[in-house]
Order: sequence, then C-alpha cells, then structure tokens
Amino acid sequence: MINITNLVVGGSGTVSLSIKGHDYVKNDREFTDISRPLIFWNITYRCNLKCIHCYINAIQGLSRDELTTEEALRVVDDAHELRTPLLIISGGEPLIREDITDVMRRANDYGIKVSLSTNGTLITRDWALKLKELNVQYVGISIDSPIPEVHDKIRGGVQGGPGTWRLGGVLRM
Repeated sequence: MINITNLVVGGSGTVSLSIKGHDYVKNDREFTDISRPLIFWNITYRCNLKCIHCYINAIQGLSRDELTTEEALRVVDDAHELRTPLLIISGGEPLIREDITDVMRRANDYGIKVSLSTNGTLITRDWALKLKELNVQYVGISIDSPIPEVHDKIRGGVQGGPGTWRLGGVLRM
C-alpha cells in the first residue's frame, strides 16, 4: 500500500483556489482539466520531534514501511500521469528523508507544484535556498503558541539544545 494520506478529487478548498487562482468545481468527484486531484503525502514516519498531537506516531531514528527512493519517484510519476497540479509533502518531518530533493525535483520537472509541511527545525539558510531552487511554492511551518515554552512543550522539544521555537527560525523572522 502506498503511504499517501489522502487523494482529493476536486473540492473547493483554499489551497486549490490559491494555486489556480480560480475554482470551477462542478462536482466534488468530477475530473476536469481545471479540477484535478491533489495529493497529500506523508512521505515519512521519521521525525526529529515528539509532538503531543502527532497523528501518525512519527518516530525518531529507524523508519517503518517507508518507500524507497525508486518507489517514491514512481509515486511522482503516477501523480504526473494523473495530471496532478499540486503535491503537498508532509510527514513525519519530510526534510529528514535523504532523497527529498530528488522527489521534489522530479515533481518540479513534471510541472507539478510542490508544497511542504515541516516542523521547521531543519530549515537553515542553505535549505531555504534549496527549496527556492526546487521551486517549492509554499512552506508551512506550524506555530502552536506565541509563547516559546508552550510551543516547545507541544512539539516535544529537542533534547540538549535550544527549543523548537528557536530552531525553527521563529525568532529570526
């Protein structure tokens, strides 16, 4: 089974509207040239945090049932065949995958727009430049509280280092 969270056909969600600039959905199950499937993909179970609200029970270290690079690239090939306009990559923490740039590059080469949902702790200046180079359209970083200590408690913190609030660059924004 391919670990894709959800394949959404049609819909009038705000992501679709913001990516396409319009929304002409006639039926929430109808394929058209305008309204095509979006893919929400939890590409890994691995994560560097232990968020109290994690719905996939992300793990640190070893992965379980994770697609190989070849399998992940085939998912992108399949998305291209479906004429998917948007691939929303999440996890776990997708930036932990060693091949994440290969996956994003393949999607970009096909003209599939890529959105990234990340905890933000791994985004450095180099990563930000790489995401720009890969033409990532949107990067979502969750902030659970404007109070760093509360945010860090929810995100599970990082042992022996600064809290996730600081690692995520929140204070640099």
